[in-house]
Parts: sequence; C-alpha cells; structure tokens
Amino acid sequence: MPSKIHFLKRIFSQPETWWAIICLAAGTVLWLTVLYRMEVSKAFPFLSIGFVLVILISRYHLNETISKARWLGLGLIGSGIILISQT
Repeated sequence: MPSKIHFLKRIFSQPETWWAIICLAAGTVLWLTVLYRMEVSKAFPFLSIGFVLVILISRYHLNETISKARWLGLGLIGSGIILISQT
C-alpha cells in the first residue's frame, strides 16, 4: 500500500499532471458551453478538429513525416467540417 501512495504523490507533484487536469477541465467546460448553444448534430462533428490539430502539430512542431493518405484524410475531415458548419 505505501508504494501506491508514494506513486500517487509522485504523479501529483508533477506540473504536467496539473496542466493536464486543467486542460481537461477547460475542455469540458468549453464543450458543455458549445452544447448549450448549438444542436448536438452540428456540434459533434467539430470534435474531429482534434484529429486535424494532432496531425498539424505532429508535422510542424515534432517534424514527423505525414503520409499522403493522411494528408488526404485531413483534407476530407476539413471539408466535412466546412460542409456541416454551413448547414
């Protein structure tokens, strides 16, 4: 049991853990605000923006190689978001 407590103390003493908790809380509040103001059928597809951001950050911040198929998928996701936002 002491090893579990030590493990939890070590995790919660890391600033990254607290930043993750803050980001998750802020994301939850933002999502609830969006759902309060939009129809779910319009709001839900915007969650796919996360996929777009991950690919872009991976490419331009982490210098990862992105395949042509993923770029195509990114374009399709972006096109879908645009189409849904206009209806």
